[in-house]
Amino acid sequence: GWHLPTDEEWKLLELNLGMSKDELSKEGNRSSGSVGFKLKSVSGWEYNRNGNNYSGFNSIPGGYQGLSTETYLNLGKSANFWTQTLQQDQVVWARYILSGYTGVFRSKENLHGLRSP
Repeated sequence: GWHLPTDEEWKLLELNLGMSKDELSKEGNRSSGSVGFKLKSVSGWEYNRNGNNYSGFNSIPGGYQGLSTETYLNLGKSANFWTQTLQQDQVVWARYILSGYTGVFRSKENLHGLRSP
């Protein structure tokens, strides 16, 4: 069944799509292998900066809901994904696929203050 992936599961996906081993554990934009381009859907991205969906992942640019607002931000510009891997207390690893980039961003995100659905 479906589950929230771990940071290691994301790394395995990225490696299998061509990301270099040197970049897997780095933070920020990791562009080797154009993995973001391979994960992006073929339509819907701002300024026609679509991907080729080589992976079948079909990432759409749904943006994210701001913590202090009921509206969604970055629609058409980003796809944001959490992992279940805690880096430290209340901090998890996340992935971002952004319009205009062919890589995948990896960063730490603080869970403090997130609203429950």
